[in-house]
Amino acid sequence: MPLPRGGCAVGVLDDHMILAGGTYWSEGRKIWSDRVDFFDPVANRWEPAASLPSARGDAAFAAVAKDFYLLGGGANGTAEASVWRFRAGAWSEVAAMALPASRRSPGVAVWQDRIFVVGGFEGDTVATATTTLWSAIPGQPWKFCAPIPAPLRFSPAVASIPAGILLAGGATMENGQIKNLDEILLYRPDADAWSVVGRLPVPARAGFAVSDGDRVLIGGGYTETFIDGILALNPRTGATVPAGKLPHPLADTRHVRIGSRLLVVSGEAGDKIRAPWTLETALPAP
Repeated sequence: MPLPRGGCAVGVLDDHMILAGGTYWSEGRKIWSDRVDFFDPVANRWEPAASLPSARGDAAFAAVAKDFYLLGGGANGTAEASVWRFRAGAWSEVAAMALPASRRSPGVAVWQDRIFVVGGFEGDTVATATTTLWSAIPGQPWKFCAPIPAPLRFSPAVASIPAGILLAGGATMENGQIKNLDEILLYRPDADAWSVVGRLPVPARAGFAVSDGDRVLIGGGYTETFIDGILALNPRTGATVPAGKLPHPLADTRHVRIGSRLLVVSGEAGDKIRAPWTLETALPAP
């Protein structure tokens, strides 16, 4: 990456990956970025794009048709509800799509024609974690959906699958300490209901999840150390089996799928160490 950073937003536009905002560390100080880059997976090349209106990280994000949305997030301790849209090479605020409340570090998934914003923080600490689930068709008002079941959780891996929205792992606060979780939950939009569909072999948070045909790949994350393993989950049975490893242990990565390419970028390789790698593997054609 031209500037390694975490907490950034990613999506796919015209078979290129867009990466926007995020944070990095410099001389012990956390810096929020307004930088935006495109990655061309065919040419294996990064190129700069129009900067964000202001520095922002830890936002939800979604690419829908020709538009890329940045939802919420914040900078320097703030949390925002505003939504920015990248269209035809330029950024603009979409006031009609403002979130119902400020959110940082929510999960996000696109299911059919709707964007789902999953949980997140009202402020800049885990003590402000929420259970909210909102959905909207781009350009229309947000709908309040059934809240995420207890315990209060944050930093799960999130994926959209044909049946709905999958959440794997995450963490909660217990007696003032962060406790990792192993539950795999499924939200079914048609029923507006949650259920437990399985468990991870080891409780973990801040992994990634990507739908791959009849399975979901769950990779990276953090237990007491950073994880390099990848699991394949059968969402119908809840069973998981090992499916490979990342080249480096990573947590809080971002990923996109472009055809048969799965690209994994960003995240943390250690405490305050932003991962600089652009990783690619081939998956069966969708």
